[in-house]
Amino acid sequence: MSMLTTTTDEMGAAKPRGFWLRALHWLADRCVRRGAVRWIHLQGALYLERYYLRGGPKKPGQWFNIYLHRFHTPDDERGVHNHPWEWSFSIILAGGYEEQRFEPGFLSGAIVTRTLGPGSLNTIRSDTDFHRVSKLLPGEGGEVWTLFVTGPKHGRSWGYLIDWLFVPKKDEGGCENCPHGAHRCERFDYERNENL
Repeated sequence: MSMLTTTTDEMGAAKPRGFWLRALHWLADRCVRRGAVRWIHLQGALYLERYYLRGGPKKPGQWFNIYLHRFHTPDDERGVHNHPWEWSFSIILAGGYEEQRFEPGFLSGAIVTRTLGPGSLNTIRSDTDFHRVSKLLPGEGGEVWTLFVTGPKHGRSWGYLIDWLFVPKKDEGGCENCPHGAHRCERFDYERNENL
């Protein structure tokens, strides 16, 4: 007897769902019913569904938060980004992804690509680890799900590493003669973990 059932998605396409995917959808539905969800859009398209299992947008946990993420598209192509928490990690629950990660090195560093599949653990330490989900690798049912756990927030904002400059994500101002657009650039030495 197979644990796989077939349902239809919002477009009417057949969509197989095994026990594990049904459990993830059940948990996500419970979060929606209690208002513990955020749909994050990127350039007008749904990018990520964030379900709050512990903590929330208005009530973050003091020491840690637990989110269930369902990816719809890869991360923004602007560059690798950091996170605003002291530490965080992701466990891939269904599907997988290719990740680009900045590896600091002598003088400049390099971007390394790796593949993470179901059961993989992805740690992102502090605000100086930069990464980007560059390609989704959908699993059963064409879905990518992760369990994302974060520690407390640190003092720096999160943003992108573009041309070896830290560009804060939600920055209003602009910097003179900046090739990166309307934002402030902050020079940061990722070898020594300090501002220049």
